[in-house]
Amino acid sequence: MSHLRHVSVFVDDPDPGHFCWVLHESTEDASIWVDLESSELSYPTWLDAFNAGVVS
Repeated sequence: MSHLRHVSVFVDDPDPGHFCWVLHESTEDASIWVDLESSELSYPTWLDAFNAGVVS
């Protein structure tokens, strides 16, 4: 069993022009991912949200 965590960041756009980052992690079943954390604020561009999520 690997001791490495599989964590990913993606960007969601719940409303046009409002982008939020989401961190999620895979479970023991690699097809199932759970949300770990998400941004409280929205960002004006996809790239701004992504960069903020990577730093988190």
